[in-house]
Parts: sequence; structure tokens; C-alpha cells
Amino acid sequence: MKFQARRTKSVLPMLVVMAALAACGKSHPTSDNPSGQVSKLASAAPLQLKLQSSQPEATIGIFKGCNIEAMDASPFQGSPLDAESSHAHVLAGWIADPGLAHASYWLRFENKSKGLHYQAPLSLTIKRPDVVAAAASKGSVPLNSGFEEQLPAQSLPAGQYHAYVAAMQGAQASVCDNGREIVVR
Repeated sequence: MKFQARRTKSVLPMLVVMAALAACGKSHPTSDNPSGQVSKLASAAPLQLKLQSSQPEATIGIFKGCNIEAMDASPFQGSPLDAESSHAHVLAGWIADPGLAHASYWLRFENKSKGLHYQAPLSLTIKRPDVVAAAASKGSVPLNSGFEEQLPAQSLPAGQYHAYVAAMQGAQASVCDNGREIVVR
């Protein structure tokens, strides 16, 4: 009996550590997920939008290698997309500009009528071989050139927002603007 109690005490901490490591580990490939990649949305923290000054800093440059493609799997098609303030939303797209290899990226929501903008850092964590192939003639683009960012409920007040991507290299800002509009109700 003493031997079994001692053995249980020494094995239990090891089992706890193994379970914790398994929970943090990678997913294994399956027929539904051949890459074994864990979905970013399953483990990522939602965007933390911050109210910024009335006007963004002066734009130094413009880049065209980006696209905010969709919100909640609905593609942007010229007209503003509606967003309920009481629900979380997912914005998806890509950035592929070899000239901005060392930039930090920001997703911005500008409400020009109120002179405010909100922004949050943007992470490129989604593999986009289609973007890499399309940009091959322009230079090297990383495979992880896509993003899916969660916009938490109640993060933007009601209003009409112009959504675009900003790239910061030191104090220099460049923007990529596809004319995306979101109406938050």
C-alpha cells in the first residue's frame, strides 16, 4: 500500500505536465485539416481596439499589396457591410508587399464624421499560397501573408467606418486602402 501511494504521488505531477503540454501542442493532420494547422481564431485573443487621436499621422506612402476581403465570410463588394455592435465579427484578408518586409501592420477603422479612428495590431498568421503565387513577379512574399482578426462585440460605437490597413516602418506610415466600409449599428 505504501509503495502504491508513493508511486501515485510521483506519477501524478508528471501526468499533469503531460496533459498541459498536450493541450498546448500542435494539431495533427486529418482529412479535414491536412496541414494540421490550428485555427488562429480558436486560440487567438480578440483585437483590442484603441481610440486614437482625431486624425491618423501623415501618410508617407501608399501600398497596393493588401486586401481586406471579407467580414464574417461575406465578401466586400462595393457597398458597406453591416455589423451589429452586440456581436463579434471576423475580418479576413492578406498583405503581400515585399517592400514592407519589416513593417508592423495595423487594422484601422476611421469614422471621418466624428474625426476619430480606432486601430489594432494585425498579425499575418494564415498561410496563403494563392497570394504568394500571385505576387511572385513582385518579389518574395511570406507564405503567412493572410489574416483573420476577431473584432469583439461592443468594440466600435455605432457609425460608419472606413476600414483599411496601415504599415508602420519606424515613424513612417503607408496605407493600403481597398475602399472598405462598415456600418456599425
